[in-house]
Amino acid sequence: HHRRGHDQSLLLVSAARWVRAVMATNLDLITASLRLCHVISETQTADADQGVTGLAQLNRMLEMWTENQIELGWFEQTLTGDTAPLPKWAEQGVISKLAQLLTGIYDDTVLAKWVWDDSLNGYGMIARKTMVERMRGANNDHLPSGSGNRGSILTGD
Repeated sequence: HHRRGHDQSLLLVSAARWVRAVMATNLDLITASLRLCHVISETQTADADQGVTGLAQLNRMLEMWTENQIELGWFEQTLTGDTAPLPKWAEQGVISKLAQLLTGIYDDTVLAKWVWDDSLNGYGMIARKTMVERMRGANNDHLPSGSGNRGSILTGD
């Protein structure tokens, strides 16, 4: 039984890697998320109703992130077949976080512990990376430059 779960985890990781290898559509993200929470099998694609539900959750989630200054370039999506307006590096975190949200919508969903961890780590990485990007454009001219010796704090020189 343990081996079967391991094999399923490898399939899920392989599916997630495939999504990152090509420009993902909104449906690719939704399908990968539904697979992670076992709503659909590895051979299935989200159906029309699942696509509508997943896209609504994806729009809602990323709108909330944007309001929290996590800017990924996302704008409201209306078609599941459109290319998702996300940077490649953010896709896995978005997929895992969406899977976490979808467990609250679909009955009998199962989310492995590693998916929860991936969700937290992915979101954390996305938040940090977008924070650094915001800081790069910041103008610090209004801050005092300070004075005194600017020697090494390690050697005192």
